[in-house]
Amino acid sequence: MAGEKKIVYADANASSPIKPIILKEIENHLKISYGNPSNLHALGQLSKKILEDSRKIIAGSLSISKPKDIIFTSGGTESNVLGVLGFAKALKPKIRQVLVSEIEHSSILGLKDHICQEGLKFELIRVTKDGLVDMNDLKEKLSKEPSLVSIMFANNETGVIQPIKELDELIHAGGHFFHCDAVQAFGKVKMELDHSNIDCLSVSGHKIGALKGIGALYVRDGFDIKPIFGDGSHERSWRSGTENLTGVWSLGLACDDFNDYSDLEKAKNNFDVELKKEFGVIIAGENSKRLGNTSCVIFPGSNQDLLLAGLDLHGISASAGSACKANASMPSHVLKAMGIEKELLKSVIRFSFTSDVLPADFDHILSTLAKLIKK
Repeated sequence: MAGEKKIVYADANASSPIKPIILKEIENHLKISYGNPSNLHALGQLSKKILEDSRKIIAGSLSISKPKDIIFTSGGTESNVLGVLGFAKALKPKIRQVLVSEIEHSSILGLKDHICQEGLKFELIRVTKDGLVDMNDLKEKLSKEPSLVSIMFANNETGVIQPIKELDELIHAGGHFFHCDAVQAFGKVKMELDHSNIDCLSVSGHKIGALKGIGALYVRDGFDIKPIFGDGSHERSWRSGTENLTGVWSLGLACDDFNDYSDLEKAKNNFDVELKKEFGVIIAGENSKRLGNTSCVIFPGSNQDLLLAGLDLHGISASAGSACKANASMPSHVLKAMGIEKELLKSVIRFSFTSDVLPADFDHILSTLAKLIKK
């Protein structure tokens, strides 16, 4: 329709649109799935089958041969807390410290007091200017005490992908333990957990087009974790409460419908080139391998709040970084850790795209930025 505002969604790392297959099937699902999976009657067992079938699909998407190694949570934050605090509690006889990188999600960085209350040290691992874990700093810290290490697969703000295989080998060579926050990488980067030594790994549903309020935690066979709230028989007695069956079902469908990001990555890289050419921007983590959908862009001399408001008026949804701190008006701890100059921290826009973004969408962003920055 003439005069209709073009809409471009460029905030997929905060939350992705629900997949069409889920919207299509959800009414039929709800009509048959109201039984409690813990009950033995027919409706309860039907729900139990949906739960376990979904668990198998999700395990398969991570190349896990034992579906029981997947437990369901309320989302990425709970998976991270359970995967670090719950795992640390179980490992206490074997570890003396928890090591996390400076650029971890706030759900992990915020565990410091809880970890210390368990009688364990909580130490930060430095990162380089390219957003990668400083291997020398990690090696030094690992040499001091037996540790649980938590390092994210890919950063939610910059998209920088860590050398997970190298980290996995380094951590386990010293007899330490490894939790990985894979919330942003899940569905975008191939994961084969049966061929790795990662002990614990977190994922979330709404980042890949499932419903909000569902996540999962992989716990490698042979390991234990301690519940972080309440006792119950659900999810191997590690996560009490009736399962969010519709959320679990949606996560299974989303895993069955992973998207190919290769074309998007090429288009996004061209977008980065145009941004640098037209506006002299800095791309955070540019020299590192990054997620194919993410560009963290610094516009020197511009105000991010004004840019975001201007983009929104033109139908473009972007963000200043992590959705968990979007309303806090705080400089990014990720970019600070990477050594980005203080005056640039208020000039950051994160563009994160879904796989169906069109060339015209990138053109619309570029033309809109040209109007806003010239004002």
